Amino acid sequence: MLHWFFQRVTAIFLVFGMAVHILVLPLGGERLSYSLVSGRFSHTGWVLFDLLLLASCIYHGLNGIWGVILDYNLRLSRFIGYTISAIAFIFLVLGIAAIGGFR
Repeated sequence: MLHWFFQRVTAIFLVFGMAVHILVLPLGGERLSYSLVSGRFSHTGWVLFDLLLLASCIYHGLNGIWGVILDYNLRLSRFIGYTISAIAFIFLVLGIAAIGGFR
């Protein structure tokens, strides 16, 4: 039951989060550069925002894939669930490392 709720919560956050992300970076008026992104990540609020956006994207996407797999009621659903969890962990670690590389 909670997966359904968090799928909706992350969808709402992704709509607003991606709008902010697109309006601030590509349409913000400045040319996108390493120094611009590094300057943005010097503020803790932006780091937290991007970490939440990263976690929401990973959860929303992989939970959607998990829901499709459950619809087919496969015998390997437990193995696939563990595989999806491992993929989510790897993406989260890589994303945190990428964000942390700017600090």
